[in-house]
Amino acid sequence: YVKYLTLVFYICLTPIFSFLLAYPLINMIDKHNSNIKYETVLVPTAGIYQDNNNKWYPSYNSVLRASQGEKLAKKLNIPLIVSGGQLFINSESEAETVKNIIDYDRLIIEDSSKNSYETSVNLIKVFETHNIDIKMPLLLVTSPQHSLRMYLSLRTQGFNVKNYSSF
Repeated sequence: YVKYLTLVFYICLTPIFSFLLAYPLINMIDKHNSNIKYETVLVPTAGIYQDNNNKWYPSYNSVLRASQGEKLAKKLNIPLIVSGGQLFINSESEAETVKNIIDYDRLIIEDSSKNSYETSVNLIKVFETHNIDIKMPLLLVTSPQHSLRMYLSLRTQGFNVKNYSSF
């Protein structure tokens, strides 16, 4: 009995198991289509961390998302929106931290959102400020585990979302 329980526990910790759990999440939503003209790319951040010298850095997932989003925005020549608020009292916002690793002149920072819901609500103001039509396709770059939650939050607010996930 203990051997079987140990085997099941081991299997649940493998990367393939994580992929299998994420598979339905990424296949339930509208995906990127190269025939569509997108209005903007959205990258919701995924955390920051502080080193021993009190300097803040984006998390591994934030870096993956941001680099993929930057690459797509440059290729499509459209604005890149990075969204992420201040999570810690003495830190800068997640979006400001990620901004330091992006070299793109059409970058837009949304730095007041602390979760997926707040991102979807605050993005309406960003679109209005930058004269972006909320009904035009938005390309979402996030992890497979986060894609369904973010997609549904954005759709609830009226956004026309397509998911892009290459990792």
